[in-house]
Amino acid sequence: MGKKIFIISSSFRPHSNSRALCEAVADGAREAGNAVEIVNLSGKKISFCTGCYACQKLHHCVQNDDANEICRKICEADAVVFGTPVYYFGIAAQLKAVLDRCVQFWPEPAGKPYYLVATMADAPHFEYVIGSIKGFVECFDGATLAGTVLADGVYEQDAVRTTKFMKEAYELGKSI
Repeated sequence: MGKKIFIISSSFRPHSNSRALCEAVADGAREAGNAVEIVNLSGKKISFCTGCYACQKLHHCVQNDDANEICRKICEADAVVFGTPVYYFGIAAQLKAVLDRCVQFWPEPAGKPYYLVATMADAPHFEYVIGSIKGFVECFDGATLAGTVLADGVYEQDAVRTTKFMKEAYELGKSI
């Protein structure tokens, strides 16, 4: 039986480059026999963590929005893929908000591999983007950043579709 792969696409742009990479990862993961679910954060209601820490006593967030279900699915998955466009050398704010809200399940989501696919128009300073994800992953015992596809030189919608990065994303999906 395959793994349960959860992919989060954080771009709000339709036909986004990071979404295309997420779809390629999903195709590869499905071909490898895994169950895949993709969630697109566009259109989701995601509030910022208020730092109230009520979740540590209640074991759930007191805010009633889509982040709660997304965080639960991160915990339940065997592997998680984050897809993000890069803004000012960082991950998309909506993805960061979801990561922050995972505190409601701490010390979960531990012990699993995480993957990152990211797109950037130019100046490939992906070390900052990777740092954001590593900062999240390293908070959980046994979790690892197991693979990345970092696509630079793509800006216009669908520009990534004719690049080597699509194959890299597909192969990443097959390897999960």
